[in-house]
Amino acid sequence: MAVEAIKRPNVYQLTAERLVQAISEDQLEKGDLIPTEREISERYGVGRSSVRESLRLLEAHRIILPSAGGSYRVGERSSLLLPAIEMLIALGGVTHSELHDFRRMLEIETVRRVARSCSSDGIARIRAALQSMIMNRNEPRAALQADLE
Repeated sequence: MAVEAIKRPNVYQLTAERLVQAISEDQLEKGDLIPTEREISERYGVGRSSVRESLRLLEAHRIILPSAGGSYRVGERSSLLLPAIEMLIALGGVTHSELHDFRRMLEIETVRRVARSCSSDGIARIRAALQSMIMNRNEPRAALQADLE
């Protein structure tokens, strides 16, 4: 039997996940100041260097934005989903299969909601894009373009 080492996330990654969780649970709103390094360090029982690294990670993903005096504010809520998904992928917190399933659920529900309030012209555009995706399923570039439409 082969032995595989157990991988542990870094402390900064866990700290970043906790901060994202606090933001996503509406504990922090757009424009709210993020707690200071010292407060985060004390709250989560981690070192300040781990806190700084987690803040850099969240800033790189646009989840938080720099503010005056070296502090950070919560970024736009509408921009949180993509960076959060990117972070999950980067941290190995989601498989490609899970990501594909999530995307299907999200897109199907989005199209359903759009179709309810869409004009007949808009629905025709959705149908045309779907047909183009089906027809081009063996041509990745054309299928991707149809998918984006």
